Amino acid sequence: MLALTLSAPIKPGAVHRLIVDEDFERRLYEAIEVMPLVDEAFRRAGLVAEGRLSSRELGLGNIIGKALRSAFDASGELPLVGLWAAGLVTAAIDGYAENANVRLPEGLKTIAMRLLYGSSQSDVEALVEALSDVGDSEVLQSVEAEGLTLSSISMRTQSLGELFEVIQRVDRGFMMNAKGIDQVIALSKLFSGARSPVAGVVKVYLRLAADLKGGGELDILARSSELDPTSLLKLDRTLSRERPTLNRLLGGVFLAAYVGASSRAATGS
Repeated sequence: MLALTLSAPIKPGAVHRLIVDEDFERRLYEAIEVMPLVDEAFRRAGLVAEGRLSSRELGLGNIIGKALRSAFDASGELPLVGLWAAGLVTAAIDGYAENANVRLPEGLKTIAMRLLYGSSQSDVEALVEALSDVGDSEVLQSVEAEGLTLSSISMRTQSLGELFEVIQRVDRGFMMNAKGIDQVIALSKLFSGARSPVAGVVKVYLRLAADLKGGGELDILARSSELDPTSLLKLDRTLSRERPTLNRLLGGVFLAAYVGASSRAATGS
C-alpha cells in the first residue's frame, strides 16, 4: 500500500509515477531504504504483543528516526516524512495484531493508542532529533510552537501520540492519534467506495487536498463520481510548485488506504 500511495497517478501537485521530473525516482530510493525499518517495526511490535517487550521498550520513535535519516541519505533532500512515519506505525500495528490474534480494523484504535501513547520519553526525543537532522523546519516550528523543544521534552512526560497530535497539523501522515484517527476511518470509507485501489488513493488525496486548499477545482474533482485524467493532469501542472506542501498529504492518504484495505480483508470483499 505504501508503493501504491506513492506511485498512483494522477495526484495533482503531489509526487506520482507520471511526473516529468526525477522526483518519483528519488522517492523510490527513499522507499528502498525505509523497508528494512518497516520489518523492524513489525517484528518489535509483535514482541510487545507477546509480552516480551513493553510499549515503552518498542522504540518506535527511534525506528522512525532511523528511517527518516536513511531516506534523507538516499534522496539527498527532505524525505516524505509523513508517508514513511505512517508506514512504520501501521507496520507496528500489524505486527502487534498478528501476534495478539486481534482482528483489524476492529482492534485498530486499541492497538494504536497502546503503542503510541504508551511510548517513552526517549521515543519523542529520538523523533524530534531526526526531524532536525533531516531539516524538516516546518514540522519543527509547529512542534516548538507547543513548547516541545528538545530541552523541554527532557523535562516533560510526552508520548509519541501527543507529539503526533501536534505534527498532524502540518503533515497528515501523523493522523494516527486520538484526535485524528476518526478522520482516518472516515476517509477510509472513501477509499473503500472507489472502483479500484488506485482510484481510491486518488479520491482520498483529492479530498485532503481540497480541504487543505479551501475547495475550488480540487473540491469539484473530489466530489465527481468519475476521475477525468485530462482534468487531473491539467491541475497537476498548475499545482506543481506546491509539491512540498501537497506531499505532506500522502501519509494521510496511505493511512486511509491501509484502514480501507483492512476493512475489505476483514469482510472478504
